[in-house]
Amino acid sequence: MSSRVPTFFINLDHDAGRREALERQLDALGLPHSRFPGVYGKTLPADELARHYDHARAIGQSRELTVGEVGCALSHLGVYRAIIEQNLPYALILEDDAKLGPDVPAVLDALAQSVPPDEPVVILLTHIDRYYKGGAESLTADHRTVKLANYQWLAHGYFVTRAAAKRMVEQLYPVWLAADYWYKFEREGIVQMRAVVPYVIGVQNFDSGSNLEADRAIKSREADNRLGVGHHLHQIFVRKFLYQIFVRPFLGIAKQKKTW
Repeated sequence: MSSRVPTFFINLDHDAGRREALERQLDALGLPHSRFPGVYGKTLPADELARHYDHARAIGQSRELTVGEVGCALSHLGVYRAIIEQNLPYALILEDDAKLGPDVPAVLDALAQSVPPDEPVVILLTHIDRYYKGGAESLTADHRTVKLANYQWLAHGYFVTRAAAKRMVEQLYPVWLAADYWYKFEREGIVQMRAVVPYVIGVQNFDSGSNLEADRAIKSREADNRLGVGHHLHQIFVRKFLYQIFVRPFLGIAKQKKTW
């Protein structure tokens, strides 16, 4: 089964193997697709980095971003601009390590029929850990959309409306948040977040791996050290304890297993 939803995939010029692997998956599923050349943050000249990255706002609102995160965010913003310029009602956005399940086309077509393009909605097609059982909406015979119940990261497969693309271009540039800080995007009123359950997009295991998560972990540790690791761990423990005892039992939260 093919899909009428246009697909963009982000791919760095030096990652030809990933491009070919993803294109084979897309062709097999009949998904029309366009490659978007990714921005390699580590090669951005200092003056260009300063122009595209609001360092002060990043520090004030979240934390310092790695150059890889800045490049990744610029890549996703570039796709949003392409959606706007082409006046597309919606699109699927992939990173080149996405692993596509067989139900992706059916899910995309169901989303295209049920999500208005003029509503700023982002729907994750990737694995989410926890979601609210209440408010689930039927999508296909086997899938539904749900609201996220905890922090979710990664941006390797998601459906975005034209209105959401406009909102993110207007409010996330110059870059001050990582491309996949979905919780913050929703909390700031930029977009409305939902996810598809069961998930239909996973992650490929490439031998080359990715430096983005390693660099991100370093920045997170640096932020923790500035605040004091003991204080940070204590805050996490207290929040988890209070959540498990006083919040979760009343919210109807379900956990989704990661199966592939």
